[in-house]
Amino acid sequence: MKFRIKAKTLLSQLVAAGKAISNKPTVKILGYFKFDVADGMLTVTASDTENVIATRVPVEDADTDGKFCMEAKRMTELLKAMPDCFVTIEIDLDENKAVMKYEKGKYGLSAIAANDYPITEEIDENAVTGRLKMPTTQILNALDKTAFATSDDPLKPIIGGVYWDIEEDAITFVATNTHILAKFRSTQTKPGFKGGFVMHSKGISLLRTLISKEAEVEVVICDKCIFIVGETFTLRTSKVNGVFPNYNRVIPDKFNNTCEIDRASLLDAVKRVSICCSPLHSLMLMKFSMLDMTVEAQDIDYNVSGSESLTCGYSGTEMKIGFNAGFLRGILEAINSQNIEIRLNTFSNPGIIVPTENEEFGELTMLIMPMQIEDAK
Repeated sequence: MKFRIKAKTLLSQLVAAGKAISNKPTVKILGYFKFDVADGMLTVTASDTENVIATRVPVEDADTDGKFCMEAKRMTELLKAMPDCFVTIEIDLDENKAVMKYEKGKYGLSAIAANDYPITEEIDENAVTGRLKMPTTQILNALDKTAFATSDDPLKPIIGGVYWDIEEDAITFVATNTHILAKFRSTQTKPGFKGGFVMHSKGISLLRTLISKEAEVEVVICDKCIFIVGETFTLRTSKVNGVFPNYNRVIPDKFNNTCEIDRASLLDAVKRVSICCSPLHSLMLMKFSMLDMTVEAQDIDYNVSGSESLTCGYSGTEMKIGFNAGFLRGILEAINSQNIEIRLNTFSNPGIIVPTENEEFGELTMLIMPMQIEDAK
């Protein structure tokens, strides 16, 4: 069999699919791409067993349909070095070889039958528990607001991703590392059923690289995995086993102290003052009074300190509380509104940070746990 395609077009498909390939594949054939030519379309599949990416692109002059596998690394490197021209790929599975030609030369590569490729991107309809269509902007917006809060602790895989809590009329995206929690309730899509799953961090990373050029995707929930299907790609990623923590239970619903402040001004102050934090704990103090808020940090070992005061609208009793500067910065960077409200009770209770104005279809809540400080009042 043979077909023709632009070198850079094929390269873009290989780069996208290749993100699913492990640096050290557990099975040799998982270091290969699977190619499937059918009805003038080329599907390129790659996998690390937990994640599968299949990209689709038209080809020209395909003389027959067929499937085969080719080594991923060498083929990708060769196409990167090619000019932006048409290449013709001829496959001879009887000889286990492929020839890639262009106007100035040809290259011989190995090709093997696809029968032994252990992974499929096809959906088992008997395993489907729910499906819905969503705008890609809704997914990207939700992940931008939550994925930063996932845990990287290998002993706690259930919080190593973003939880999609699906309700009849909304989807709530939640992530936590036990120190911070990000919750974004989106009503842009109304699923019409209840369910939920945790998409692990690598699946999220792969999804982000694939969906930016799509307007809408279909989310298909199965017993053990999730499919995200777009016009030009399919992503299959494994569910994380376990029960996600009851996130609503840890979010306080009453507060004694509230502070409204310009988000960008606070973020800039946190960036500067955090330079003076001790690297051992990254403790930053926030002091609230009727007139202003002060952020402070110090590194006693090096006799370094920093402090800035900001104008704010505060209601409550004067208090101070300690937060991890890195976690606080991550929260502030994930919020897009001009002003935020910080809600507090005591120095030992979690703080809540929310935008003063929510988006049309979304409600964002950030929680940050306090750090122990001396002489707290």
